[in-house]
Amino acid sequence: MIRPLSECKYMEHKVEALAAADKVAQLAIQARARRAEREAREREEENASKQRQLHETQLNEALKSRSSSFTSDRSHRTGLTMSMRSSALDNVDLERSFHENQERSKMRAGRRAWIYGDLVSDDEEFSERDRFSPVGSFGSSMGSVPDGIPEWVEHATGLSDQASPPSPRSESDDDERPPWVLSLHRGHSALNGGIHSLCDRYQQTYIGAPTHLKFALDSERDLRTHAGETTSEERESIGAVLASLEDRSEWFRHEGGLSVRPMSMQQEKPLPKHGIKFVPVWLDQRSAFAHYDAYCKTTLWPLFHYMMWRDDEDRSSWDQYSWQAYVKVNQEFAKRVVAEYQQGDIVWVHDYHLLLVPLLVRRAIPDAHIGLFVHSAFPSSEIFRCLPQRNEIMEGMLGADLTCFQNRSYARHFVSCCVRVGGLEVQGSSVESPNGRVTQVSHNTIGVDVERVRYEATSPQVQPRMQQLRDLYAEQCIIVGCDKLDVVHGVIQKLQAFYDLLLHYPEWREKVVLIQITIPTMTGSAKLERQVSELVSQINGDFGSLSFTPVQHYHQVIDRSEYYALLSVADLALVTSVRDGMNTMSMEYVVCQHEYQRSPLILSEFTGTAGHLQAAIQINPWDVAGVAVAIHHALSIREKERVERHQQCYDHVMSQTSHMWALSLVHQMLFRLRHRYSAHSTSAFDTDLMLKHYAPAKKRLLLLDYDGTLTPIVKDPAAAVPSRRLLDALRALSENPNNAVYIISGRDEAFLTKHFGCLPALGLSAEHGSYFKEHGAESTWQNLSAELDMTWKGDVLNVFRYFTDRTIGSNIEVKKSSIVWHYRNADPDFGSFQAKECQSLLDNILSQNDLQVEVVVGKKNVEVRPLAINKGEIVHRILFGNPDTEYIYCAGDDKTDEDMFRFLSQLPFGVEDQQVETSSRPASSIFLTPPTPLRRSTEREAPARKIHIRPDQVFTTTVGPSNKRTRAGWHVGEPWDIVDALALMAESDGASVSEDRSPVSE
Repeated sequence: MIRPLSECKYMEHKVEALAAADKVAQLAIQARARRAEREAREREEENASKQRQLHETQLNEALKSRSSSFTSDRSHRTGLTMSMRSSALDNVDLERSFHENQERSKMRAGRRAWIYGDLVSDDEEFSERDRFSPVGSFGSSMGSVPDGIPEWVEHATGLSDQASPPSPRSESDDDERPPWVLSLHRGHSALNGGIHSLCDRYQQTYIGAPTHLKFALDSERDLRTHAGETTSEERESIGAVLASLEDRSEWFRHEGGLSVRPMSMQQEKPLPKHGIKFVPVWLDQRSAFAHYDAYCKTTLWPLFHYMMWRDDEDRSSWDQYSWQAYVKVNQEFAKRVVAEYQQGDIVWVHDYHLLLVPLLVRRAIPDAHIGLFVHSAFPSSEIFRCLPQRNEIMEGMLGADLTCFQNRSYARHFVSCCVRVGGLEVQGSSVESPNGRVTQVSHNTIGVDVERVRYEATSPQVQPRMQQLRDLYAEQCIIVGCDKLDVVHGVIQKLQAFYDLLLHYPEWREKVVLIQITIPTMTGSAKLERQVSELVSQINGDFGSLSFTPVQHYHQVIDRSEYYALLSVADLALVTSVRDGMNTMSMEYVVCQHEYQRSPLILSEFTGTAGHLQAAIQINPWDVAGVAVAIHHALSIREKERVERHQQCYDHVMSQTSHMWALSLVHQMLFRLRHRYSAHSTSAFDTDLMLKHYAPAKKRLLLLDYDGTLTPIVKDPAAAVPSRRLLDALRALSENPNNAVYIISGRDEAFLTKHFGCLPALGLSAEHGSYFKEHGAESTWQNLSAELDMTWKGDVLNVFRYFTDRTIGSNIEVKKSSIVWHYRNADPDFGSFQAKECQSLLDNILSQNDLQVEVVVGKKNVEVRPLAINKGEIVHRILFGNPDTEYIYCAGDDKTDEDMFRFLSQLPFGVEDQQVETSSRPASSIFLTPPTPLRRSTEREAPARKIHIRPDQVFTTTVGPSNKRTRAGWHVGEPWDIVDALALMAESDGASVSEDRSPVSE
């Protein structure tokens, strides 16, 4: 939380005012008590005196009447004089104390904060308002502690027998504090504890939006309420204060020292080596609201927790606006990350609020090391596919090198979404994006700061509260529950199960009490609150009495000491979440119980913790009767089983702390990077170097794949239509007499003729080289496989038909020289399984019959083709027909294109005699043997041809990441980079190329 220094001073002055007013009230009450005591004593003395006087009067009625009267008057006057003197002295002491306190307070806080009414008189009746003397006037209602001030303030107000503690800051400290004072915001203790634990090892930069910002309350004209309303000067000042925290010594100038652990605990250990540089991302109020409250909380959060939206709500316009705000906020975060990034940094993005940031940063910094950790649950593919922006969210998450979840189930769901919804290739836990980038999917369980929990659970403030709870419920077993009041935490299911317990197990009536804490949420549900209240009333009405209440429900945020006291004295903890990312309360309960009773834990199997706390009694919260049985068993459990279960849970909590979680994330990323860089790594395509060799070459050879290289991969193959920019570039390049341009594709000649027949100078190769058309206007299609043995097609077709009948969504494509079985539209998992079975069966059949064909597994297809027909052979044929080539540019994206890369990478380059060469660099040449003859008329003993070309004049380029396994020498990120490279070549020849990237209409 960020507050201005003036606000902090103002709050401290208010606290001092309240403390002083409390002191005055105490003095007044003490004066009244002394006055009442004196009056009672005087009345007793007066009654005794009257009795004596009456007795003496009866004895000496006639003789001593005047003397007795004089004595009585004198005694009365003496007592009255003593009483007046004592009262006057008390009033003098009270006035002197008040005067000294008034002067001292004026010096510290300023006169305007100390305007009091008249001092309480001893003659006035006692009033409850005297307990708190408010600032401003005696009848005001400002006696409570204002919101947003430190926790130590609570101990400085209210009536107590002890003197109020002094202010934690002296007057000399005010000048040393920064203009904006920071304090830790309650919540996310596990995440913050993990991040802070890395300060001993790493330098960190924390980028976030300063949403918890408060303006000065003492300014009557400052009506701002949101961080987006800050001025540029204030933002600069706040940014400077946040950046100064990179120096660890600056932390202690703020409230609480900004430590996630208590200050007394921090003093026992040396300071961390590094601080944390905090970088603010400033968001306007509308964008911040639409991003967090709208899209994150009403779209993503319900979907991730298996809650579908209501069908009777029109969300279309609102969803579009909130989605735009979500994109905008993610872009703002990505900009700050890019601005702060330095070479070698590791970027970690946390939770579902910023799922687009990995891809946005990747586009700006292609080689950045990016990790994503999702703290919430993640749904199955059937739920995730309902999200309108599912593709954008998935692509954003796949922009990371490592995507991590809370447990294995959530990681498995994400991989399933990539396969079933995105149609992506998956190998094990690695997902390949359409552009070839590989993302590793893993899981890492977050824990709690065990040392902090143990320290606070055993602190002196907790012990008295524990004793109070033991005394209050000495005859009952305590069941504790602490949950946010939303539908996913299962408070309704918990209360229903408790009702069922008391109904079917009457022996527990008046012997067990449920203490349920429900924490209000930002998006509270009035309907849910009403249901909870009705259930609590029903249980207390049916099973309670005047002396016993079965359910103690507190809808509030309780003090931390009360929280740990509850966890420590409980006989059972009950967690009934119907869907939860990670329940840290269960782990804190285990730590607290280890110091005291070692009581059992009942845990919902739908929480992220359930997979790790296997020794807990796991239940299905929807099975109300089953939960009641589990509660009965847990309360009746034998001591040996109870201790064994607790010890197993405790061992896991100790081994998986928040510190270990943070360190494991870093190690997982380093391991991922080591694997990435230990594999083959291709260089990013250098367009300047390419143009440097392209321009002087007298004969250039351009060899291009189509699907995935010149156009993106699409689900419907017929929709892969070339763009206007691509056609313009190909036209200009193919019409240049110095160029020989070929498209070498797996498509048939009908498709290539339809889309590229308008370019007569363009060379085409269909079905991986089975059909070939030379470049030039007069060339026609040639069937290179016409004389090959095709008798194998019948057997292969029967096999494909067998698997097609048993795989819904698959189909067969029969080409003139090959047969392809496609399963792109089939169930991804079953289709992949069937493809492996089909490949195994085909290999067995072909090997037994010694057929000259091969089985090629492509992207969602299995193809059978002749051995002599592949892209490598057609490149061999093209290069042999163009021996004057001085420049080669070859581009592809998949396994079939590796045949081209393999052939070009294995060319036998040799250095010629340098004395003959006039240039500064030695010449290189290759002797290329003729390709495999496909016709009987082809000359079999054709001589080899000499081609003068150097290795640096051959540019083999693949579409995909740098760590892609390939024979290519260069890589680009996406097909548009290939199109742009072709456009640059055409423009270097003086041609004009369109910028229109939209598909050309048929």
